[in-house]
Amino acid sequence: MNWYLKVLKNYADFGGRATRAEYWYFNLFNFLAFCGLAFLDTVIGSFNADVGIGLLGGIYSLAVLIPALAVLVRRLHDTDRNGWWLLIELVPIIGGLVLLIFMVLDSQPVDNQYGPNPKPGNEGSSNLAVIAVAVIVFIVVVGMLAAIALPDYQDYIERAKKMQFQQNQSF
Repeated sequence: MNWYLKVLKNYADFGGRATRAEYWYFNLFNFLAFCGLAFLDTVIGSFNADVGIGLLGGIYSLAVLIPALAVLVRRLHDTDRNGWWLLIELVPIIGGLVLLIFMVLDSQPVDNQYGPNPKPGNEGSSNLAVIAVAVIVFIVVVGMLAAIALPDYQDYIERAKKMQFQQNQSF
């Protein structure tokens, strides 16, 4: 929880460096908060299935947009990359994978142009817990996307079968 609060305290600070733990724990708590708000939106009836978000989730998403971008840029700085690397996300599929790899990489063990090493004394050590969290979050997101897409695909197949049956009946 401290990592989440640390990112919120540095609300729009795009300078400096952020460790993997800071980035991934912020995203983990952000994801959990969003799931909780989506549940509340469903309970109170403000969830819009067409848009895929509810009132509370939408307000929360807007509130954490700037800190999420800021911690992402600081994480890129920690791997000695410019914040403009964020735009690689615009390249379908490959861009997201490249950005994910950058986010999982360990901190540069030495000071770089963006500031001192944020975790002195831990030069070169890997944090398997953060990598595990990253993999779990990735699997959960892919699972959610599959849960959304699979019923639509099955509905599409059902409609195609009905249409083919109707065409066969007309001959």
